[in-house]
Amino acid sequence: MRILIVEDNRGQQMVYRLWFEDHSPDICDSVERARELLEENRYDAVIIDLYLKEDETGLRLIEEMARKRERPRIVIVSAYTDKLREMFPVKLEGVSWLSKEEATRERLMRELGLT
Repeated sequence: MRILIVEDNRGQQMVYRLWFEDHSPDICDSVERARELLEENRYDAVIIDLYLKEDETGLRLIEEMARKRERPRIVIVSAYTDKLREMFPVKLEGVSWLSKEEATRERLMRELGLT
């Protein structure tokens, strides 16, 4: 499975790299770089943090991916998941929302269909 991880926290990047080492994930820390990687590669899944250190949020990137006919499975991992669920009560097909606390290796593997 080809995985793109969009996360600006270096420690969390290292954790994800270990968890998904069998899949050699591409990891970036900005929406701009994620767009470049999505243009250059085909991914089966994207794990994305919503609030990155830059001005643009991951939500805009998710909206862009959702408009495409063929898009990867998306797992949003954020400390603000409860607020998001209130803002977007409609479940988007192929999109999972997990809080940072819920995002264990086992849970992410299950959301990605790897278990």
